[in-house]
Amino acid sequence: MPKSGIQGDMVAAEVHSDDHRVKADFDAAPYLSNATPFDIAKLICCDWGGDYPADNVAQASDNKDVIRVLDYATIAPDMGFEVNIDHDQAVMWLWKNRGYELRDAALKQAHRMNGDQAEIAEENFNLARRTLITAMQPSQEQGLPEPTIADLGRCMEFFRALEPAAASLTGDHLDKFQHAVDDAVHDVSDSGGKLTSDMASTANNYGLAYQIALLTIMADDNVLHSLRDTLSEVVLEAQKAEPDQSPSL
Repeated sequence: MPKSGIQGDMVAAEVHSDDHRVKADFDAAPYLSNATPFDIAKLICCDWGGDYPADNVAQASDNKDVIRVLDYATIAPDMGFEVNIDHDQAVMWLWKNRGYELRDAALKQAHRMNGDQAEIAEENFNLARRTLITAMQPSQEQGLPEPTIADLGRCMEFFRALEPAAASLTGDHLDKFQHAVDDAVHDVSDSGGKLTSDMASTANNYGLAYQIALLTIMADDNVLHSLRDTLSEVVLEAQKAEPDQSPSL
């Protein structure tokens, strides 16, 4: 998955030559702006990278660094290139900017082309919708700027890992994880300004999922890693206490 400095309503993508000597980060959003349902279906079926449909995204770009990579891959003997798109950011961008009609048409075509991959994509789109609603609620409540696509993509990635296990925890196990989340939100609130404090208050009012969304947007990676470790620890404890009913990560 590309790890670029792309922010805002942009979709991180990267292209590299086969020998990895030349590479570039770029924005896939312009391509998605004009993509047909069939274009999206093809990207879904190749898991957003490593195949010809993703190559088209780079070939359509006017980014000078991308053009340099493609020129190198063309001129150098026996050389090619590979493109990968941040699928979480791409799905979130599509939800925010192109809505139900494109999504449903793309998924319908993807099901005909590759049913297994389309089922995964449909789950991702559904998760993206839940993430979008959850992550944006505190901002809307306080009249604050919306989270960026990069923020929402990170939030979606975190939810994919944490949401099922966190939703399955009960009793003392849930309380332990909730306490860790409360502490993290408190620390983020204290370290930020009034806007951060307002968002934290709203997230606290709405509950655990909103707090996690806030942390994926406002907290640093160390906080997120710590929460992931705490959840893993709590899940293991739950498995030992009730092995037939416990959640898993």
